[in-house]
Amino acid sequence: MLKFICFYFYVCGLLGYVVWSGHILLMLLSLEFMVVSLFFFFFFCFGVLFGQYYLLLFFLVVVVCESALGLSLLVSVVRSFGSDMLYSLV
Repeated sequence: MLKFICFYFYVCGLLGYVVWSGHILLMLLSLEFMVVSLFFFFFFCFGVLFGQYYLLLFFLVVVVCESALGLSLLVSVVRSFGSDMLYSLV
C-alpha cells in the first residue's frame, strides 16, 4: 500500500513538472517533490525491509548536492535575466 502512495506522489510531482514548465522555481520544487517520494520509497524498501540505511544516506547526499546546484543556477538566472520564466531566457 505504501508503495502505491509513493508512486502516486511521484506521478503528481511529474505532472506538476509538466504543468508548471514555465517557471524554473516551480520545476525545481516539482523535482524535489519527486525526489522526496523516491526517498520514502527507498526508505520503505531498503530501510524497513532490508535494514540497510547506508544507501539512503548516499541518496540524501546526492539529493542535497543536486538541490544546491539547482538553487544556485536559479539565483544566477534571476540575477542575469531578472525573472525565472523560461521564455525570458530566449
